[in-house]
Amino acid sequence: MIMQANCFLECWTSYARKKSGCTPWYFPVRDNDIQMCDPWETKSFMEYMETIPDGECDYCLPDCISVLYGTSVSSAPFRPCDHTTLGTSSMCELDNPEGLVNPPIWAQEVSQQYQKDTGDVPDYATSGHFNNQRKVVPDAKRPNLVFTTGVDEYPTYDAYKRDIALVRLGDCRCCSNPEPDPLFFHQVLL
Repeated sequence: MIMQANCFLECWTSYARKKSGCTPWYFPVRDNDIQMCDPWETKSFMEYMETIPDGECDYCLPDCISVLYGTSVSSAPFRPCDHTTLGTSSMCELDNPEGLVNPPIWAQEVSQQYQKDTGDVPDYATSGHFNNQRKVVPDAKRPNLVFTTGVDEYPTYDAYKRDIALVRLGDCRCCSNPEPDPLFFHQVLL
């Protein structure tokens, strides 16, 4: 089976070979009768490869089993979990039996609210959850710090703002459907 990328390479090489009359030494050849290009001819050969006329390689069909992935990068802060977002995604679920999102994004806020209202946080609100507050510098390394003002002022930070990300992998393009499939994606919490 010839892959489309290989077919394009062969087509481009064949076109450039016909136009220049030679092949650079680092390109594969099928027979020994091919003339090798000198450095100036190699430059011409590469220019021919980059300027192939439209339709020259139309016989190179798409692969039937390949998948192409597009990439893009964007970012946005996590939305807080409240009465409007609770239960709308795995990030804002109160019941998380598989521990998919640990620490839950709402855990710190719930603990602070209980502490403020009652002075105590019930076990069911913290049971099995990690804390999303992280120390800027581990206690063992604090004695070695030279500059401590920033660490003293802000000894912890919210991991959801600096460490944790939700990565969405997708934009699958298959040969049978060259349009992106909006239903094909994976989410990974890092």
